Amino acid sequence: MQAHEALKSIFSVIVAKAERDPAFATEMIRAIGSIPTVEVVKSAKKEKLNPTEVNPVKILRDEGEIALRSTLDRHEKASVKAIAQANGIQLASNLRGTKATKSALVEAVLAGARFKLTERNAAR
Repeated sequence: MQAHEALKSIFSVIVAKAERDPAFATEMIRAIGSIPTVEVVKSAKKEKLNPTEVNPVKILRDEGEIALRSTLDRHEKASVKAIAQANGIQLASNLRGTKATKSALVEAVLAGARFKLTERNAAR
């Protein structure tokens, strides 16, 4: 394996972990020192908010995927569903029931926000 292939492999693992774990992403940014100040991720305490106050497409566009994932992770499963509904993000039928996992809902909202952002960018 050549050096650039090894580095690509290492960084792909880091990026995948950072996408799943906002606290890890924050630690990596601090370790690298590329951003002088970073908002510290608070405890895993769940928040209850009005779902219309969270706009997944805007967060994705302005702050990126890690910020959107972190925002969704702070909410209860029912709130993530409500956020999707309030923002016109269609959930697959298997995600509408009570057996859907929160992580599956978060992934669906991320995918829906990406799709909507792509649609909006294409319309310009």
